[in-house]
Amino acid sequence: MEVLIASTDLIRRALTANDLARTDPEEHADYLAASQLAYRAVNGVGAATRLLDCGYFIQATAICRDIAEVGMLALLFSEKPDELRRWRKIPRDERHRKYGRSKLGRGIMAQDRYSYFNTYFNTFSEFGTHPSAESILAHHDGRQFQIGPHVNERLYVTIHTDLAHLMRRITEVFDQVYSTMDGIDLTTELPSEIARFQNAVEKLALKKDQASTVVA
Repeated sequence: MEVLIASTDLIRRALTANDLARTDPEEHADYLAASQLAYRAVNGVGAATRLLDCGYFIQATAICRDIAEVGMLALLFSEKPDELRRWRKIPRDERHRKYGRSKLGRGIMAQDRYSYFNTYFNTFSEFGTHPSAESILAHHDGRQFQIGPHVNERLYVTIHTDLAHLMRRITEVFDQVYSTMDGIDLTTELPSEIARFQNAVEKLALKKDQASTVVA
């Protein structure tokens, strides 16, 4: 929870720090496009954790899948800033073909980082987005199958942990996106928020940082 709170707070503050006066309307539109992706991740965390608190585990992981896809796009834009403008202008019927997951996998240079997001995307797709045998686990509380919201401590902790690992990486990527766009060093601009985030990440690192633990 410390990572989730620190990461979403840092993203919010970074958006504020980058809300600058821009005379070029294209540059401002790029900022707005990147911002809506960042807010999508932040709002996704809020929605997913609320669903987890209510005992809707599959629905929560469906939102986590969306957050993983946001991470892939942000990773591409952190490496190739010009792609952000192309992405926001491309016709809707062409967007998936040119910026779908498989296309992103071929366009991103940091394949290890893409693989991290892709692994989460696949797991959350099977568990939360598509009906699957794995998702049956979400309806069992350790004693019997349940219909409707219920308590499952193992899933509650596991999904929160996976989401924290995911948001850790996404926050680092958005830091690079805004640095590339405006040349702002968040370590200088937001030292307390950065320190809080890094402290939370260090605590998280004490746990096993594996690619995914949802269905392990």
